Amino acid sequence: MKNESVEFKEDRLTFVGFCTQSNTRIKFLLDFETFEKIIPEASTYALTSVGRLTITLQKVSESAWTRPLKGKKPNNMHTWWDMRERYSKEMNKLTGEEDEVEEKKGSGIEDLVNNPNVVIKDSTINGRRIDNTYERDNGL
Repeated sequence: MKNESVEFKEDRLTFVGFCTQSNTRIKFLLDFETFEKIIPEASTYALTSVGRLTITLQKVSESAWTRPLKGKKPNNMHTWWDMRERYSKEMNKLTGEEDEVEEKKGSGIEDLVNNPNVVIKDSTINGRRIDNTYERDNGL
């Protein structure tokens, strides 16, 4: 990444950067209106290895955002689940939601193995060899 620039405004983020791939110059542009107002002077960015860009937006008000931008969510925008889990207690305090204490039902490995709609052929799960194709094929 070369000649990158990031501009923070009260309600907008703009990133422009250039790179070269196979002698072709590529321009990356990220420009969106933030979900709520931010503090531009306190917002930061860092370029890291493998072309990654980390942006930290400092919110004006302490609140939980459903996503960083207003409008329709782009198809290539995803939730960073590790971070969501790491900060879930703090976020639940903001939103008033209860902490999830119990493991969701139907999420254990036994539920998967015993699910009549799941076929597991010649696999090892937690050190145990599993092959339920005979039971499935013979209606057991």
